[in-house]
Amino acid sequence: MIHTRTVKGQVAVLSSNPDLNPLHTRLLRMVNGFTPTEWLLKLLSSSQNVPDNVVHDLEREGLIARIE
Repeated sequence: MIHTRTVKGQVAVLSSNPDLNPLHTRLLRMVNGFTPTEWLLKLLSSSQNVPDNVVHDLEREGLIARIE
């Protein structure tokens, strides 16, 4: 599955949004509309523990959208 940032997500990346936790911010910055989200999660999980619901949280907040 591939995700892209929404307009709201792009604004959150460009501003220092204190409402997002560091893990959400890091994944949001990595989402590009081309790289499968599973690959991005593997990169994140190599350096820290990533909860299963992190993608769902960003989708629910309207920061990313599934495109494929």
